[in-house]
Amino acid sequence: VSNIYCRAKSRKKKVTKSGVEEVMKYVIGIDCGGTKTQAIAYDLEENVLGEAIEGFGNLLISYEQAKANIFRAIDDLLTKFGRADCQLIALGIAGIDGGGLREKIQNELAYYDYPVYLYNDAQFSYLAKVGFQPGILAIAGTGSAFFGLKEKQWYRVGGWGQLLGDEGSAYHLAIAAIKLVLAEFDEGKTLSPFAQDLLAFFGAEDVMNLVKIIYQKNKGEIASVASFCSSYEQKDARVSELLKQTGELLAKQVTQLAKKMKLTSGFYLGINGSLLEKQATVRQVFLEQLKSYEVVLIPDTVQNAKAALVIWKNQLAAQSISTANFR
Repeated sequence: VSNIYCRAKSRKKKVTKSGVEEVMKYVIGIDCGGTKTQAIAYDLEENVLGEAIEGFGNLLISYEQAKANIFRAIDDLLTKFGRADCQLIALGIAGIDGGGLREKIQNELAYYDYPVYLYNDAQFSYLAKVGFQPGILAIAGTGSAFFGLKEKQWYRVGGWGQLLGDEGSAYHLAIAAIKLVLAEFDEGKTLSPFAQDLLAFFGAEDVMNLVKIIYQKNKGEIASVASFCSSYEQKDARVSELLKQTGELLAKQVTQLAKKMKLTSGFYLGINGSLLEKQATVRQVFLEQLKSYEVVLIPDTVQNAKAALVIWKNQLAAQSISTANFR
């Protein structure tokens, strides 16, 4: 896969207050997901210098291709900003916690003569948004999962996939919405406008055909129904109720994790995923349910790659929490 996008400022030096030019030192943060690999170079004053975007970085999809995408993104930025001036490289890689992949990619990244910090994608996102402070990261996209950090120990709730969990995820919401259609059929009712439009959404001729199509779809394709539900929120009270229940389910799991971690009010909360970032009702109900905790909400705009700066400021702490040993 060729480089999709690379943007960078041309300057490689900065001028101090005294007017003296200095070599510009920088760090590289890389968010390696199932769709793309996003590498961002930051100077030590937290300014974005440039970014390189390649194809997927999830090692479970294809180790060799993901590795090639990651290495190409790194090399792009090192070439742009000077190999001698890079201070560290930090990566959050989906799919590194199984089958010895963490150790394998760590050894291969030793090719680069810089300190390399490696985390799974959830840890990386947590560090970018919350840092080393006690708090929780709530993820609600296609799937759902909740991660926390306190006193150098990682914690988690959920994230068990669509068969064993994913409550409050887009997939979970989509299945509940599809079941509304099936219930209408089972009860002998005339299909509602929502049901008819959902059939059209999948190109299904009737309910029986819908079921056949659903069983041929993957998790992500089924989860796309969540965005369809948003368009029906004001038209069907049942759909509105499903969205509210989704927010409640997500908040319930944050509460469960907070109790597990013995967190009191005022802890930091980061959020990831389209349901919590973009679906207004889910987000509103979610935050309302957590009001008693008086959480400190981290802005959605924080890029995951910014974890590199957090790590740069406290490398000892970064080393102490690099493993994925969750409670």
